[in-house]
Amino acid sequence: MLDGQPVKPAWLKGRAAKLWAEKVATYVERGQSVVGCESALAQYCSLEASLIEQFVKKLTPPTSQLSAYRTYAAEFFDTPASQIGSPKQPKAGKFAGNGQPPPPEGGPCA
Repeated sequence: MLDGQPVKPAWLKGRAAKLWAEKVATYVERGQSVVGCESALAQYCSLEASLIEQFVKKLTPPTSQLSAYRTYAAEFFDTPASQIGSPKQPKAGKFAGNGQPPPPEGGPCA
């Protein structure tokens, strides 16, 4: 993790810049560093601003934009699923070894 505060790119303006400030505040509250990821975060904010504008104009955004947005959201842990961590694996039952190759010669059954 890099030290310091994220620096907003100069080209990020308007709604995207406001989204940047909101997201950075959320990440700071979470203890999530985004230093070193400023370009990706700026692209994420810019894409979100563009999607909002399209929705306001009652336009349907292309699926590719929505897919890219979902990818950024997951990368920055902004989805419920991305915040829960890896799912717990069930414990192996007594039949878990079925279908496995036999142990090598001299194994426990020799």
